[in-house]
Amino acid sequence: MSMSKSTAIVAICLDEGQFGAVLLNGGSPRQVQGPLSMDPLADEPALVAQELREQLAPLGRLPRQVVVALPLNRIMTTSIDIPAIADELVSDFLHLQAEQAFMLAPADMAFGASRARGSDRALLMALPMAHYLNLCRALRLMGWKRPIVTALPVTLAGGGEVGKLHASLLIGARWIDWLVCREEAIIQLRRVAGAMPDATRPQPEVAAVPGELRLSLGQLPAAVRRQLDQIVIVGARDAAARLRDDLRGVGPAGIEFTIEEAGRDGSLLTHAAEHAGRLARMGALALTLAPIPSAIKPRAWGHWNRRQLSWTAAILLLLAVGVAAQLLYQRRQLNALERSWRSMAPRTQVVRDILDEARAREAWLSDDPLTLDILRTVTMAFPEQGSVWTTRVEMRGRRQVSISGKALNREPWLKMLEDLRRSPGVTELRVSQARDGGDSRTPMTFALSFIWQRPAAEVTR
Repeated sequence: MSMSKSTAIVAICLDEGQFGAVLLNGGSPRQVQGPLSMDPLADEPALVAQELREQLAPLGRLPRQVVVALPLNRIMTTSIDIPAIADELVSDFLHLQAEQAFMLAPADMAFGASRARGSDRALLMALPMAHYLNLCRALRLMGWKRPIVTALPVTLAGGGEVGKLHASLLIGARWIDWLVCREEAIIQLRRVAGAMPDATRPQPEVAAVPGELRLSLGQLPAAVRRQLDQIVIVGARDAAARLRDDLRGVGPAGIEFTIEEAGRDGSLLTHAAEHAGRLARMGALALTLAPIPSAIKPRAWGHWNRRQLSWTAAILLLLAVGVAAQLLYQRRQLNALERSWRSMAPRTQVVRDILDEARAREAWLSDDPLTLDILRTVTMAFPEQGSVWTTRVEMRGRRQVSISGKALNREPWLKMLEDLRRSPGVTELRVSQARDGGDSRTPMTFALSFIWQRPAAEVTR
């Protein structure tokens, strides 16, 4: 979708618990960034919309166009080879390959593909439809009916010379992504470093980057690899300089590492958001996500003659009779099985009740100190002075933890939420409820859940 260069647009880049947004309206870009307690892909759309509205308030009146860039760890990607087939069949072939690679039906994913002209390879990108629809519902509540959704690294694609290969390492707050593209297509896209699991303040695990970069370069086609002579490191200047020093000697001889500072404040989120807005206004985003249109086209009945319709009606009648006979037979079998089941139901119910009770108490009766580790992590995240407290802690299946509680006001609750999110072992933190009390004397109520993943340091002990 191409827009005029004067069209106002807001671009939002999302990360785990953080966001950056830039408003482009013909004048100087206005930007805002900060924490985000809600997950726009999974939490209640109304709560997500409310928090985004509050966070974007400093930008003033928002335009009708929006582009949203998601972190790469929330999106599935893969590269495939395209056989020698007709151009009109390529689209259906890509949809079929995406269905096999991501193990999702076409109706269950938002899909995007990038392919250079004349190339026999394509990069596929997908997002579960439930996450895509949840994000779109939240944006629709804010007045954005047709959002453009892409991956965060895609917003920095196409920055090189026309026709020249462009490779970048993007340094985020807790990750490092790798991107290879030409102006018209993305060739390779992957995360080469995530957050350090045991750090108090998570930073990218830079030590893994050289090995991951060698692996990524080795996966490039030989013809593409020979054309690569420069890798641009995008991020805060100090972090980019340290990474450049660590990468000296990595890859084939002749590759030069250069630095591109991420904006005036060194924030990759606002830097990427500004790029996303400018590319979206020109319709130049290399890869976006959208539902797969239906490939089934109804055939006009007018193309059928009377004889074909008669034969079709006869076949359908025979099929209907056969289906009715089969249903009658299955119904009789079902009645016999139901009578047999009713005779044994009392005994099976006793066994089921015993199993349900044992399963419900499994986490509490286990000789593994996992339960105490979870309770200790939760206790350390809550403040000592009692401004935030729990009313219920529930553990299911030794990994799923649900917490309900109350807080005197929103500030200590947000601090508790951030401390819990940073705690080793806490993953996929979700806030399902956050409701103010209505006056200064009534505490707010909240409910959240997370998945417990034992920290690597404890597993090796």
